Amino acid sequence: MIFHIFKFLSDESFFIRIVQALREKGFDIVSTLEISFGLTDKEVINLAKRQERIIITLDADFGKFVSEEHDIRGIILLKLIKNQKR
Repeated sequence: MIFHIFKFLSDESFFIRIVQALREKGFDIVSTLEISFGLTDKEVINLAKRQERIIITLDADFGKFVSEEHDIRGIILLKLIKNQKR
């Protein structure tokens, strides 16, 4: 499957249960929580560069690094939307 060519790194804002579920489905994904708690955004970016991983995060602050970091594989920024009654 095509997702095997991508490697992901989730930061501590992303849910560890989802990381585990994705791993069980065959994704190459690591959480920063499994490496070290409290990494700065810059440390997460440097780790992703070294391991050639795409960052997955809920932290909107990573958006500012997109323009600064040209050699990063990518950043997936997810936004949770509260369930609204209609």
